[in-house]
Amino acid sequence: MRATTDATPAIRLRIDRFLGVARKQGWTTAAEISQALGISAGNLSRLFNRDHPQQPGTTFIAAVLAAFPQHKFEDFFEVTGRTPGRTDAA
Repeated sequence: MRATTDATPAIRLRIDRFLGVARKQGWTTAAEISQALGISAGNLSRLFNRDHPQQPGTTFIAAVLAAFPQHKFEDFFEVTGRTPGRTDAA
């Protein structure tokens, strides 16, 4: 039997933390951030949409971690939708 979780796991950008670090880097506008990370301004905007944010893709995650090598995944991203103590087992 397979146990299920209450919600599907997803990765979410910690926007405030990310923007704080980006500002310290001197990136103050969405255009500067998207150019520095090598992503489109539209994709960045969709990630920052607090009402309906998209999950960051692997390209974005890799770009952020490459731009800030002194930081870890957990500094900018969190995994949501997990229920502690429950696992999927076949």
